[in-house]
Amino acid sequence: MYTFKGVLDLYNAAGCEVLIIDAEGADCEILKSVLRSCKLEGIEWPRAIRFETRGHADFKEQNS
Repeated sequence: MYTFKGVLDLYNAAGCEVLIIDAEGADCEILKSVLRSCKLEGIEWPRAIRFETRGHADFKEQNS
């Protein structure tokens, strides 16, 4: 499992313009990683973030 910064480091990237997330319930965790990385690591914010809202993460987020 990688953090947002870890994925950028893996591909030697400084950021991304569009972030597309399709993680079947892990979307919230990925978004939290993006927030942490951009706020604490100084990574540039994506211009757009696209993710599904089918409710897969609802149960997980309510219990955390």
